[in-house]
Amino acid sequence: MGIKIVPLVATATPFSTQITKQTVIARRVVSQTLTGRLVPTLSISSDDFTTTSTQPKVHKRFVHFDLASSNVSPDHDLYDPTNRYGYYDDEYTKGYYIDTVTYFIWLQAPGGTPDPTKAHPSWAIQSESPDGPNQSGSVTSSISYNTDASIGAFGPSGVGNIGAGHGFSSSHTHVTTDFLFTQHSSANLLHHKLEMKQMADGTPYVSGSTYTNYYGDLIGLPALALSNLPLPGQAVWMNIDDAGLVDTIDLHVMVKPYYMLAETGMAAPPQVNPESPTDWLRTFSIDFTTLGN
Repeated sequence: MGIKIVPLVATATPFSTQITKQTVIARRVVSQTLTGRLVPTLSISSDDFTTTSTQPKVHKRFVHFDLASSNVSPDHDLYDPTNRYGYYDDEYTKGYYIDTVTYFIWLQAPGGTPDPTKAHPSWAIQSESPDGPNQSGSVTSSISYNTDASIGAFGPSGVGNIGAGHGFSSSHTHVTTDFLFTQHSSANLLHHKLEMKQMADGTPYVSGSTYTNYYGDLIGLPALALSNLPLPGQAVWMNIDDAGLVDTIDLHVMVKPYYMLAETGMAAPPQVNPESPTDWLRTFSIDFTTLGN
C-alpha cells in the first residue's frame, strides 16, 4: 500500500467580537471589533510500515496542521470628527490592545462538543513547532516530517530532505517583538501562548498594570499590541494504536484572546479594564477515506 498525501482545503476563517464600552475616568466611548483570522494549511496521509521482519506491517495515518499566516488583531486606528472607531492610542487612553493570546489545537471524535480536555487519546503529537520559550523578537515555526514507508521509517527529517509527496515540510518565521512565546503542549494537545512583556520604550510589562512617565502620561504600547499579532504553531499527529484508525475525525482550533484598556487622568489614578471575548473556535472535519487506503 503506497503513501498518499492529501492537502485539504482549509479556507481562511475570520473571527470577530464587537465591543462598545465607556471608559471609567474620561467617560470616552470605545467601539472596537476585536478580530482574528485563521489562514491554515491541513494535510493528511497514510502508509503501511514494517516494524520487524516477523511482524505484520502496521498502518499509520498522519495529520499535519499549520497555522501559517493566522493572527489576531485589536481592529484598527480610525477616527472621524463625529464617531470613534477602533482603539485609542494617546497619553490618556490606550486600547483595547492585545495583552495575551492562548490557543489550542487537537483531534477529537466527531459529534461531541469541542473540548481540549477530550483530545483523542489514540492520536499523539509526533512533531511540533515552535517547541520552546522565545522572547527574541522572532519565532520560527518549522517542521520536516517523513511519512514514506519505502525508506523504512517515519519521523523527523532534515528540512528540505523530504521528497515530493513523502511527508510534511513547512517553515515560517514570525515577528513577535515585545511578546513572549511559550509552549504548554501535552501528548495529544497543542497549547501555545503569547504574552506582551514590554512597552514600546523597553519598560517591562506585567499584565493588569499601568505604566506612566514622569508627567503621568501613559507610556506607549509596542506596535504588535495594536496590530496583527501572528500565531506561530504547527504539529503532526499520528495514530499510536488501532483505536485511532477511524474513518473520520475532527480537528479543532480554539483561540482565547485577552485584551486590555489602560487609562489615566488628573483626577484619578491609572487603571486597566480587561476584556476577554468568547473563545474563537473553528472545526475541520477530516475524512480519511479520501486517502483510499
